[in-house]
Amino acid sequence: EENGLAGGFPSWCSFFCQLLSGILALPVGVMADTWGVGKVHVVANVVAAVTVMIGWGWLIQYPTSKLVNFLAIGVIFGVANAMVGTVYTLFIAEMFPQNVRFTGVGMSMNLAIATAGGCGPIIANLLDDTVGNMAPGYYMAFLCLTSSAVSLYCYIGEKNGTMVASHIRKHPY
Repeated sequence: EENGLAGGFPSWCSFFCQLLSGILALPVGVMADTWGVGKVHVVANVVAAVTVMIGWGWLIQYPTSKLVNFLAIGVIFGVANAMVGTVYTLFIAEMFPQNVRFTGVGMSMNLAIATAGGCGPIIANLLDDTVGNMAPGYYMAFLCLTSSAVSLYCYIGEKNGTMVASHIRKHPY
């Protein structure tokens, strides 16, 4: 058993999370094409921050409930993953001019994965002593809101002409 649940059930919840993310990638991509990747990235990260807190809270309150685990891990985290995961790479790519795009994206992704993702469990454990079991939820929400703030900063800066946040060519090929 894993956390009081039958052995494979959490894995099936995680599988459904990834499946739902894949299914929702198309409508999220259409939203990005329609509204713009910056707007969708801001909204996606705010939605993810809120839903992650809700899902994490449910998992803490009802750790052995199959329904709660399915809704939190499979559905809530699946929607959050689809919204953020569909647009973040394009948003990062748009932040760099063509001549340094691969370097910029590579450095950004690797630094983010190493610091935010790689150190996530350590940071959540350190926070656990001060904020309790919600520490991982707070940490994930903080990362989402930080990403949303950076996206909003870039969006506003580009709109008022103080920066160029979109370096996508008018004619890609």
